[in-house]
Amino acid sequence: MELKDCQIFSDLSAEDLKEVERSLKERTVLAGEAVFFEGEVGDRFYIVKSGKISICTDIEGVGVEELASIGEGDFFGEMALIDEGPRSASVVAREKTELWYLEKEKFLNLIEKNIVVANKFLRNLVLEFCQRLRNSNQRICDYYRMNRTFHGA
Repeated sequence: MELKDCQIFSDLSAEDLKEVERSLKERTVLAGEAVFFEGEVGDRFYIVKSGKISICTDIEGVGVEELASIGEGDFFGEMALIDEGPRSASVVAREKTELWYLEKEKFLNLIEKNIVVANKFLRNLVLEFCQRLRNSNQRICDYYRMNRTFHGA
């Protein structure tokens, strides 16, 4: 997979993509290996170059619950670029996975010096946030519908 195939960068020019690529680093994780854990301080955004990962959380009284399974071209950890909060979930490789990552400092430098990249990247990021929020809302509604059916409410 190439960076231009990732939805978040799909509308960048070849020159802008090269600038982003210069800011990225690579990491390989093996099946079962954690990329990061819920609660840790986040300072990187990741893109799946190849492989599959699980995004999961530990729900008290329930156990570990998979929130999402994502693969090639998808991304995660983006909240670390925006806020100072801890990681909201853990991420574990489901198979050998190649990742690109962008450190927060490099991200801030990139958007500061290239307004075109900044606007396109942040617009695509917000669009993804919107879709993920819609999906989360649907899952919550589905849960309550199912729960009401089982409890006769």
